[in-house]
Amino acid sequence: MTSFTTDLPFPESLTAWKACPVCCGDVEQVVAEDGAQPHLECRGRCGREWYANPKPTVNLFVEHPVDGRLLLVRRGKDPFEGYWDVPGGFMEEGEDAVEGARREIREETGVEVTVGEFVGAFSDVYGTDRATHTVNLFWRAIAVDPDAAAPSSDASEIGWFTREELPPMEEIAFDCVPRAIAAWAAGLGH
Repeated sequence: MTSFTTDLPFPESLTAWKACPVCCGDVEQVVAEDGAQPHLECRGRCGREWYANPKPTVNLFVEHPVDGRLLLVRRGKDPFEGYWDVPGGFMEEGEDAVEGARREIREETGVEVTVGEFVGAFSDVYGTDRATHTVNLFWRAIAVDPDAAAPSSDASEIGWFTREELPPMEEIAFDCVPRAIAAWAAGLGH
Protein backbone atom coordinates (compact mmCIF):
# COMPACT_ATOMS: atom_id res chain seq x y z
CA MET A 1 0.00 0.00 0.00
CA THR A 2 1.38 3.40 -1.01
CA SER A 3 1.68 6.03 1.70
CA PHE A 4 0.91 9.64 0.80
CA THR A 5 1.51 12.85 2.75
CA THR A 6 -0.31 16.15 3.10
CA ASP A 7 -0.01 19.40 5.01
CA LEU A 8 -3.79 19.78 5.12
CA PRO A 9 -5.50 19.20 8.47
CA PHE A 10 -8.01 16.41 8.98
CA PRO A 11 -11.53 17.85 8.38
CA GLU A 12 -13.19 18.88 11.62
CA SER A 13 -16.57 17.59 10.43
CA LEU A 14 -15.21 14.00 10.37
CA THR A 15 -13.34 14.03 13.69
CA ALA A 16 -16.28 12.62 15.69
CA TRP A 17 -16.72 9.60 13.39
CA LYS A 18 -15.76 6.44 15.27
CA ALA A 19 -17.40 3.89 12.96
CA CYS A 20 -18.76 3.63 9.42
CA PRO A 21 -22.41 4.79 9.28
CA VAL A 22 -23.26 2.01 6.79
CA CYS A 23 -21.72 -1.19 8.23
CA CYS A 24 -20.39 -0.03 11.64
CA GLY A 25 -16.88 -1.07 10.63
CA ASP A 26 -13.79 0.72 11.88
CA VAL A 27 -12.77 3.85 9.98
CA GLU A 28 -9.23 5.00 9.27
CA GLN A 29 -7.86 8.41 8.28
CA VAL A 30 -6.37 8.18 4.79
CA VAL A 31 -4.63 10.51 2.31
CA ALA A 32 -5.36 9.28 -1.24
CA GLU A 33 -2.60 11.24 -3.01
CA ASP A 34 0.16 13.64 -2.07
CA GLY A 35 -1.23 16.98 -0.96
CA ALA A 36 -4.88 15.83 -0.91
CA GLN A 37 -7.23 16.45 1.99
CA PRO A 38 -7.43 13.48 4.37
CA HIS A 39 -10.65 11.46 4.44
CA LEU A 40 -12.00 8.33 6.13
CA GLU A 41 -12.08 4.82 4.71
CA CYS A 42 -14.15 2.03 6.17
CA ARG A 43 -12.12 -1.05 7.08
CA GLY A 44 -15.32 -3.07 7.55
CA ARG A 45 -17.60 -4.91 5.10
CA CYS A 46 -18.59 -1.98 2.87
CA GLY A 47 -15.17 -0.37 2.37
CA ARG A 48 -16.73 3.04 1.60
CA GLU A 49 -14.81 6.30 1.57
CA TRP A 50 -16.11 9.35 3.44
CA TYR A 51 -15.08 12.88 2.49
CA ALA A 52 -15.83 16.24 4.08
CA ASN A 53 -17.50 17.97 1.14
CA PRO A 54 -19.09 21.42 1.40
CA LYS A 55 -22.88 21.63 1.51
CA PRO A 56 -24.52 23.66 -1.28
CA THR A 57 -26.86 26.55 -0.55
CA VAL A 58 -29.05 28.42 -3.02
CA ASN A 59 -29.81 32.12 -2.58
CA LEU A 60 -31.63 34.84 -4.51
CA PHE A 61 -31.13 38.56 -4.76
CA VAL A 62 -34.85 39.28 -5.06
CA GLU A 63 -35.42 42.68 -6.67
CA HIS A 64 -38.63 44.70 -6.57
CA PRO A 65 -40.09 44.81 -10.12
CA VAL A 66 -40.89 48.54 -9.97
CA ASP A 67 -37.89 50.19 -8.35
CA GLY A 68 -35.21 47.48 -8.07
CA ARG A 69 -35.01 47.51 -4.26
CA LEU A 70 -33.43 44.40 -2.75
CA LEU A 71 -35.36 42.06 -0.45
CA LEU A 72 -33.43 41.06 2.69
CA VAL A 73 -34.59 38.98 5.64
CA ARG A 74 -33.63 39.39 9.27
CA ARG A 75 -32.65 35.94 10.54
CA GLY A 76 -35.00 34.58 13.20
CA LYS A 77 -32.71 31.69 14.19
CA ASP A 78 -29.06 30.99 14.87
CA PRO A 79 -26.58 31.16 13.40
CA PHE A 80 -26.54 34.95 13.11
CA GLU A 81 -29.98 35.44 14.65
CA GLY A 82 -31.01 39.10 14.24
CA TYR A 83 -28.64 39.77 11.32
CA TRP A 84 -29.80 40.67 7.80
CA ASP A 85 -29.37 38.02 5.10
CA VAL A 86 -30.14 37.29 1.47
CA PRO A 87 -33.01 34.78 1.45
CA GLY A 88 -31.97 31.23 0.65
CA GLY A 89 -30.97 27.95 2.22
CA PHE A 90 -29.64 24.44 1.80
CA MET A 91 -30.45 22.41 -1.31
CA GLU A 92 -32.32 19.18 -0.87
CA GLU A 93 -30.98 15.94 -2.31
CA GLY A 94 -31.87 15.52 -5.99
CA GLU A 95 -33.15 19.10 -6.25
CA ASP A 96 -32.36 21.41 -9.16
CA ALA A 97 -30.44 24.44 -7.82
CA VAL A 98 -32.74 27.10 -9.28
CA GLU A 99 -35.86 25.22 -8.16
CA GLY A 100 -34.32 24.92 -4.71
CA ALA A 101 -33.75 28.67 -4.63
CA ARG A 102 -37.40 29.29 -5.61
CA ARG A 103 -38.53 26.88 -2.87
CA GLU A 104 -36.39 28.62 -0.25
CA ILE A 105 -37.75 32.06 -1.20
CA ARG A 106 -41.35 30.82 -0.98
CA GLU A 107 -40.64 29.23 2.41
CA GLU A 108 -38.89 32.30 3.85
CA THR A 109 -40.94 35.14 2.35
CA GLY A 110 -43.97 33.76 0.47
CA VAL A 111 -42.76 35.47 -2.72
CA GLU A 112 -42.84 33.89 -6.18
CA VAL A 113 -39.94 34.96 -8.40
CA THR A 114 -38.58 34.93 -11.90
CA VAL A 115 -34.95 33.84 -11.66
CA GLY A 116 -32.39 35.72 -13.74
CA GLU A 117 -28.63 35.53 -14.20
CA PHE A 118 -26.17 33.78 -11.96
CA VAL A 119 -24.22 36.18 -9.70
CA GLY A 120 -21.58 33.82 -8.33
CA ALA A 121 -20.46 31.07 -5.95
CA PHE A 122 -18.88 31.92 -2.60
CA SER A 123 -17.38 29.60 0.04
CA ASP A 124 -18.20 30.02 3.73
CA VAL A 125 -18.81 28.10 6.95
CA TYR A 126 -22.14 27.53 8.71
CA GLY A 127 -23.43 26.76 12.18
CA THR A 128 -22.80 28.04 15.66
CA ASP A 129 -19.53 26.09 15.67
CA ARG A 130 -18.78 27.35 12.11
CA ALA A 131 -17.58 23.83 11.23
CA THR A 132 -19.86 23.01 8.29
CA HIS A 133 -18.30 24.23 5.07
CA THR A 134 -20.67 25.54 2.41
CA VAL A 135 -20.58 26.62 -1.21
CA ASN A 136 -23.21 29.33 -1.65
CA LEU A 137 -24.80 29.94 -5.06
CA PHE A 138 -26.45 33.30 -5.79
CA TRP A 139 -28.77 34.43 -8.61
CA ARG A 140 -30.67 37.62 -9.36
CA ALA A 141 -34.46 37.34 -9.35
CA ILE A 142 -37.48 39.59 -9.79
CA ALA A 143 -40.41 39.35 -7.38
CA VAL A 144 -43.64 38.48 -9.19
CA ASP A 145 -45.83 39.90 -6.39
CA PRO A 146 -43.67 41.92 -3.98
CA ASP A 147 -46.70 42.83 -1.84
CA ALA A 148 -46.98 39.13 -0.84
CA ALA A 149 -43.63 39.30 1.00
CA ALA A 150 -43.90 38.44 4.68
CA PRO A 151 -41.47 36.88 7.17
CA SER A 152 -41.72 33.14 7.91
CA SER A 153 -40.54 31.01 10.79
CA ASP A 154 -36.90 31.41 9.64
CA ALA A 155 -37.15 35.19 9.30
CA SER A 156 -38.23 37.64 11.97
CA GLU A 157 -38.52 40.59 9.56
CA ILE A 158 -38.20 41.46 5.89
CA GLY A 159 -37.08 44.70 4.31
CA TRP A 160 -36.78 46.21 0.85
CA PHE A 161 -33.56 48.23 0.45
CA THR A 162 -32.08 50.45 -2.23
CA ARG A 163 -28.36 49.94 -2.84
CA GLU A 164 -27.71 53.18 -0.95
CA GLU A 165 -29.84 52.11 2.05
CA LEU A 166 -28.46 48.58 2.60
CA PRO A 167 -27.77 47.73 6.24
CA PRO A 168 -24.15 48.18 7.37
CA MET A 169 -21.99 45.17 6.50
CA GLU A 170 -21.46 44.41 10.22
CA GLU A 171 -25.25 43.75 10.40
CA ILE A 172 -25.12 41.23 7.53
CA ALA A 173 -25.00 37.48 8.30
CA PHE A 174 -22.13 35.21 7.28
CA ASP A 175 -18.80 36.04 5.65
CA CYS A 176 -19.85 35.35 2.07
CA VAL A 177 -22.98 37.52 1.95
CA PRO A 178 -21.20 40.91 1.89
CA ARG A 179 -18.97 39.60 -0.95
CA ALA A 180 -22.04 38.32 -2.80
CA ILE A 181 -23.84 41.66 -2.30
CA ALA A 182 -20.82 43.48 -3.76
CA ALA A 183 -20.90 41.16 -6.81
CA TRP A 184 -24.66 41.72 -7.20
CA ALA A 185 -24.25 45.51 -6.94
CA ALA A 186 -21.35 45.49 -9.46
CA GLY A 187 -23.54 43.56 -11.89
CA LEU A 188 -26.19 46.28 -11.81
CA GLY A 189 -23.82 48.55 -13.73
CA HIS A 190 -24.19 51.72 -11.66
